[in-house]
Formats: sequence, structure tokens, C-alpha cells
Amino acid sequence: MKQTSLSNQALILIAGKISAFTFSFFVPIALVRLYSQEQYGLFQQVLLIFNTFFAVLQLGMVNSLLYFYPRDIEKRQALLSQTLFFLLAAGTLFGISLFFFQNLIADYFNNPQIGPLLPLLGIYLLLMLVSSFLEILFIVEENALKASLLTFFTGFFRFCFLIGASLILRDVFVLLSALTGIAVLRVAILIFYLSKNYKLSFGNFSRSYFFTQLKYSLPFGLAGIFVILTTTIDKYFISYFYDSKIYAIYAIGCFQVPIVALIFDPVIHIILPKISNLYQESDIPKMHNLWQKAASKLSLIGFPLFVLFLILANQIVVFLFTENYQDSVPILMIYLLLLPRQMTNYGVILRAYGETKYISKTCFASLAVAAALMFPSIKAFGITGPPMVVVFSLYLTAYLQLSKTKKLLQVTWLKLLPWNDFLRNFTAAALIGLIVYFAILSISLSPLLSILLSSLLFFAIYITVAYRYQLLADNDKKIIADFLSKAWIKLSPSS
Repeated sequence: MKQTSLSNQALILIAGKISAFTFSFFVPIALVRLYSQEQYGLFQQVLLIFNTFFAVLQLGMVNSLLYFYPRDIEKRQALLSQTLFFLLAAGTLFGISLFFFQNLIADYFNNPQIGPLLPLLGIYLLLMLVSSFLEILFIVEENALKASLLTFFTGFFRFCFLIGASLILRDVFVLLSALTGIAVLRVAILIFYLSKNYKLSFGNFSRSYFFTQLKYSLPFGLAGIFVILTTTIDKYFISYFYDSKIYAIYAIGCFQVPIVALIFDPVIHIILPKISNLYQESDIPKMHNLWQKAASKLSLIGFPLFVLFLILANQIVVFLFTENYQDSVPILMIYLLLLPRQMTNYGVILRAYGETKYISKTCFASLAVAAALMFPSIKAFGITGPPMVVVFSLYLTAYLQLSKTKKLLQVTWLKLLPWNDFLRNFTAAALIGLIVYFAILSISLSPLLSILLSSLLFFAIYITVAYRYQLLADNDKKIIADFLSKAWIKLSPSS
């Protein structure tokens, strides 16, 4: 199999994420103009249930492929078979539960309109759950291009189906039907790929190996459940205490979340198998170095985005979602504070060491803190209280996991992470942000013009500084130049 570098694989995955994000980015922009706030809030509540349980029901089994696939070459058929059958069983059971408890769920959300949508939601979730490990499979096969293309086409068809359905009939049930159609296409691709490249069957199921996989993935899966609940508990509280119109405003304030997945998830998915292999080889210094390099490169991208989105928060919300959603701005700004935390890749080393139980404990502690503070925060601060609690709780998770990582690597806090790179990249982004703010945002301009001019000026200065003051390594410059050159050749009309 052709080997590609960490940076090249990450760039390919990020390119796919960016393409898909470009399509998905315009979906809410269109929907808020086609639907009332009540209808859009209802759709977001349905997606809230999906997003919560799509992650919860995996129980870490999908991500466990990153750990087991590179190690257990002779057991790959069993690994993929038992993962697929587990997802099928979990999705089926949950779909049945949605059908029988639809009225109870509607009562919780104080919204009778959500009940009739839940059976179809169960079908959609089952199909997406079964096909969820396809991207990870491509990644562990070190075929980042296939993973990137799947991500791209999923985003493309999602955009086409949702907007097309809305133009025909503005109904939330139609929107959910469109999403289900995309899930059917993904399952068809999965069946074709597996039948061509693997021989999966119940006969491949190994009870002992399944429990070995479950022993690894369950603590990590529980940790994922705790993280998901920590990041969604605020939305369930908002849904309980407020109507769907207020929830629509709140949901718009959370729209930066895909940015995190766009940038950070591809890098984590690429480095985890490599770090896991280095741990198996007992090459701890090289493993630590790889982790630090990934964190440094993420900060080079993450800090400028963090600063730019922070200073443009009001203009972005008004331009993209109209003035009807201007109350979403404070929520967006609070959630943006999560970006610096993601740059540390705080759980990667623990996963390589197999410390999934500790990860689970830290995530449970953060969930407990979030649950305890959620109601008081609503009473004290209204809809801006819950996001503050979420940010505090997730930083607590990062601190606890980094503390354990420090002990495992036997280093000091000063040597744990590339703090100098973090400080340098943040300082550069912050100073450039101040220049942009006073040069452009202090002038009364339309939201679109403010966004365009600020972004152009910000990145023009930042890229110049990055090249001039060696924020980018020579290898990274070459990789970016080669990547852009190849992309230009492929997109050129003469090619």
C-alpha cells in the first residue's frame, strides 16, 4: 500500500472536510430564510437527538478501529464484522425505542410536532450508524483520498437534497426524508466496498476478540458519551425551559462546532494509529515529539481562526442568518472559547496507552459538574449561562487528561506541550486581529464588506508573517506548495 506522510494525509482529509463544510455551511443559511424560527427550531431539535445518539450508540467501537486495525492484521475480518454487527444491533434497538417512546419525548420537548418525526429519525439514525465506520476504515487503510471523497460527496448530496426538498415542500418531515435518502446512498457504498474488499459474515465473529475490542472501546465509548452529554446537555435544558423559537436562536449560536471537526478531527485520526504504533515499539520520545508537532501545526491554523471569528462574530451572524438571529452572537462568542482547548490533542496519548478508563472518569467528572451547574446558570444568566458551563466543564476534562499524560510521559508541564509555539502563534493572531479591528471593524460598513475586507487583510498579514518569521517549517511550506500546485493542475481547464 502506498505510504503518504502525516501532513499529506491530513491535508487530503482537511480538503475533503473543507469541501463538505462548504456545502453544509450554506444549508442553515438557506433554511433560516425558508422556514420560520419555530420550524427551524423543530428541525434542530430533531438533529439534536440524532447527533447525541449517533455518537452515543457507537460506544467507541468505530474509533477502536484506529487502535486494533493496524495491530491485528490477521483478525481484520473479525474486527470489521463484529463492529458492523454491533452498529446494526444498536441502531435497530434505538429505532424501536424511538417508535414506542415518541409521545414521551414530545412531552419533554414541549413540542407535539416532534413525535411523528421520531420513527423516521430512527431509520435515518440506523442507516447512518451502520455506514459510520466507512470513513474510519479508509483512514486506517491509509487511503485518505477515499475518506476525503466520501466526506465530500456526503456533504454535496446533503446540500442538494435538503435545499431541493425545501424548495418543493417546506416541511420538516420532508427535510428528514431527504437526509434518510443520503443515508441510503452511504449504506449502498458500504455494502459495495465491503463485498469487494472483505468477506464479512457472522462466521467471522469471534466472541473472545469481540470482548477484547469491547473492553478497549467501552471505557472510551463511555467517555465519548460523557463528552457528548456534556456538550449537548445545555441544548436539552434550553429545549425543556424554552420553546422551539428560542432553541433556533441558541442552535445558530453553536454553528461554529463543525469548524472544530473540520480542522482537528482529521489530524487526530491520522496521528492516533501512528502514535499507537510508536507506543508498541516503546519509542516514547518519538511519540511525544509527533504529538507536539501535531499540536503546534493545529495552533498555527486554530489561533487565527479563533481570533478572526471572535472579532467578526456579530457581522457573521447578521450576514449569514439575518438580524432575526442577532441574539445568537453572545452564545457563538462563548462557544468559540473551546477552540484553543482542541489544539492540545489532550486525549490522544492516553488512548495510545490504553488509558480509556481514566478518560471515561474525567469525562464523567466534567459531565457531573455541567449537570450540577446547568440549572443555576440558566436562572442567573438565561440562555448565555449553559454555554459558559459547557466551556468550563470541557476545559476541566482537558486539564485532567493532560495531567495524566504528563505523568505517563514523565515530563514537566513546561515540556509537555509546545507552549512557545502556542504563545507565538496566538500572539501573532491576536496582534493582527487588533490591527484588523481598528482598521476595518471600527468603520461602519455592511456585514458582508466587513467580513470580506477583514478576512483578506487578516490572512494577508498572517500568511506574510508566517513565511517571514518561520512560523511554518520548510517541509510544511513545500507540502502546501505541492498540494496547491497539484490542485491547480487538476482544476485547470487545460488538464
